[in-house]
Amino acid sequence: MNLALDRLLRKVARDASLLDGLDADTARGGIEEGDIAALLARDLPALSARGAHPLLIMQFAGALHIEAMASLRREG
Repeated sequence: MNLALDRLLRKVARDASLLDGLDADTARGGIEEGDIAALLARDLPALSARGAHPLLIMQFAGALHIEAMASLRREG
């Protein structure tokens, strides 16, 4: 479970333009650099491995028009 990442995923799912402002400075808000890297790379398996909630990953994928099942199947 990664509550800080989950909060950010929820925000990005509602407003995908928030990804444009993410950088290492965001880490001061409790978000680890690896979490930011996974978000910016739109790496769904990495988000899952970092403890993000599966439903939030799916919402994030939908907001960014990522084929979630194909992405997760490829890595799994």
